[in-house]
Amino acid sequence: MKGNIWNKHLNQKESGYMLITVILIITMISILGLSIISISMNAVKTSNSERNDQAVYYIAEAGITVKMEEIKSIINEMDSEESREAYFQKLNSTFSKIDNRYEDFEQTTSESAPLYSIVTIDENESLGDTRSYILTSTGNLGNQQRKLTQEFNVTWNDSGTSIQIPDFALFVKENIRMEGGASITGSIGTLKEGANTVEVSGGARMENGVICVPPGSEKDAVNKPDWMPDDQFPNATPCIDMEYYPELPPYPIFSVNEKNTENLTTKAWDKNSPYLLNLRNVEKMEINNLTVDGYLEIDTGDHVKDLVVKNFKIGEGYINVKGAGLRILIEDTFEINGGSSIKGINRNGKTDINMINIFYSGSPAINIAGDQKIFGSLYLRDADITLTGGSGFQGNIFTGGNSLKMTGGNNTISQLILAPNADVLLMGGAKIKGSIIANSFTSNGGANLEKNHDYPDPGNLNPVEGGSGGTGSITSIESLVEVDIEK
Repeated sequence: MKGNIWNKHLNQKESGYMLITVILIITMISILGLSIISISMNAVKTSNSERNDQAVYYIAEAGITVKMEEIKSIINEMDSEESREAYFQKLNSTFSKIDNRYEDFEQTTSESAPLYSIVTIDENESLGDTRSYILTSTGNLGNQQRKLTQEFNVTWNDSGTSIQIPDFALFVKENIRMEGGASITGSIGTLKEGANTVEVSGGARMENGVICVPPGSEKDAVNKPDWMPDDQFPNATPCIDMEYYPELPPYPIFSVNEKNTENLTTKAWDKNSPYLLNLRNVEKMEINNLTVDGYLEIDTGDHVKDLVVKNFKIGEGYINVKGAGLRILIEDTFEINGGSSIKGINRNGKTDINMINIFYSGSPAINIAGDQKIFGSLYLRDADITLTGGSGFQGNIFTGGNSLKMTGGNNTISQLILAPNADVLLMGGAKIKGSIIANSFTSNGGANLEKNHDYPDPGNLNPVEGGSGGTGSITSIESLVEVDIEK
């Protein structure tokens, strides 16, 4: 009896253990199953998120691609404008009217949210004839976004100011004379026929070029000492493509209305607190007599402006032009003294010689001496010019005058000195990096002329007055860049 009871108790105990075991197994299987389901769901979610993230990148990229094609079409179809400023003003106005939303996408994701990109065009930088723009596209899919940018440049091409420049360091109509230690690096040429059109003496030297003369004059054109070797100064070469002689471009017509203008004298000697001449809201400012001492800052804003002056005197003045650029049109007299300087400062804080063009209609000669510096281009309608001492000039010089002299320690960096009527004289330690076109040329002492190969091919040269207008073209398109989304 007791044995049966004990066996029954053991059977019940074993049955309990088995039940617990079965429950534990079922629980473990359930937990494992739920874990697998959870992992699978998370994997699906992660896969969807990654796919959507990649999709939103392509949406942003497509927005830029489509809008860039639209921009190219706009630029190709734009009519010619009379000036650079008018062209870019019209272009910016057209850009502002472009629909900035692009949503022509096929729904290929599980998201039901709309697919679209928002594209904006912003002007980034102004450098002479070139404007830099930033194209920004933000792709959108639900709550996911990615942003891409692409920079492109548009350059104004003025069809009225193209000047063909012979490929010479020096090109004249008449004689070339070099004495002492004078040197030229680059080719030289003269249109004058006959003997002794190129006279050389002393230690004069020419390197990396040829001497071009009219056919038939090559044997007697160069007059040099018998002892002078050809590697110091070569003999002449006949050239048949020298009939063209560049002329000065059109000179702008302007005058000061004395009855409606006032005089202005500035004396701001604190570099950190210059006198400010604000031209942002005007196209042109006329001043009868402008006298500058100390620091003067001229702000032209987003467009090139005109400052028309009857008499312009810089005593000990430092003129900085900021903005898009400035044309200084001087009617009667122009005087610069002391250690004065004129320069343009672009939006990157760097000196930009393309920002300043100075036009001078007066007859009195211009003398730039001492430590005076001009960073810009200069067009003298009739006046002669002398650059001497430690003066410096960076830019183009156009002159209708009869004399151009550079002496002493003057240092000029230019693309072109165009003086078709002038006898050019380089003396002492004067140094020019650029090309000279003149009536005649004389160089002596340690003067040096070197053709400037750092400039791009000539076409649009400052200073020039627009002739028949022009259009623009896209000159560069940079790679796509992804930027962070601001939270």
